[in-house]
Amino acid sequence: MSTLRHRRAGTRSALIDGYFRQASDLWERGELRRAFRFFLAAAKEGDESCQLNVGYFYDEGLGVRRSSDKALFWYRRAYRNGSASAAANIGLILREKGKPKTSLEWLLRALRGGNQDSALDIGLAYLSTQRGLSRAIKYLRLAAKSKAVTEATRERARTLLQEALRKRERSRSAE
Repeated sequence: MSTLRHRRAGTRSALIDGYFRQASDLWERGELRRAFRFFLAAAKEGDESCQLNVGYFYDEGLGVRRSSDKALFWYRRAYRNGSASAAANIGLILREKGKPKTSLEWLLRALRGGNQDSALDIGLAYLSTQRGLSRAIKYLRLAAKSKAVTEATRERARTLLQEALRKRERSRSAE
């Protein structure tokens, strides 16, 4: 009986891998609608990276009508399957929807899950609050020093960090 399960799991995995490869090839060729269909098939089978991609396609309107609600649905499924990037994307959508507190909670989940890029967005969220300057500095430092983010993210974090440090210095001088 366990051999049968293993064989089925292996077949399922091969099927999902095939869907993913096909979808990726189609995406590279610009055949977004067809790529979406293959990602969706694998996402429905529970593949976390394909769930993340389906969310992204809905989020950006790639080959499908843009829908933040459908993007959130698929990002949440990917998050439940272990994707820290999905948590970051959920946080960004919620920020766009004017839900800063819930957005921050999701960005913090993303950071705890290993998504270092979310440190920049957390820093930005704290910069926009009256009392969040010291927390903003903490997260901007993290993003500025991280080797796990893009150079553009590090540079933006450094610039914002310098501005935040100047702002803190000015507020201390005024006291």
